[in-house]
Amino acid sequence: MADNETILDELDRLDSVLADTYALSGNIKEALTQALEKNEQLAAENDRLRVRLNELEDKEPALNQTSSMQKLYDDGIHVCHQYYGKRLEPGENCLLCQEVLYR
Repeated sequence: MADNETILDELDRLDSVLADTYALSGNIKEALTQALEKNEQLAAENDRLRVRLNELEDKEPALNQTSSMQKLYDDGIHVCHQYYGKRLEPGENCLLCQEVLYR
């Protein structure tokens, strides 16, 4: 009888270990599912940000051109079509230049 009880005790422990392992497996599966969902969300956001970055990079040369023209104007040189390259008088503002810069 002692042998049978030992076997039953071992089976109970095995059953307990298997239940714990099953619960752990369920927890790991849930964590993996959440990680995969988060990965998909981040990949989609990454793609949107790449598209936006490419849009901004495409617009950057135009911004640099405008900032170069702004520097010329700040240095006292006309950037408008009518007087392009001519010096501004000290303290003079040119509405034509400002229109070009602030369109």
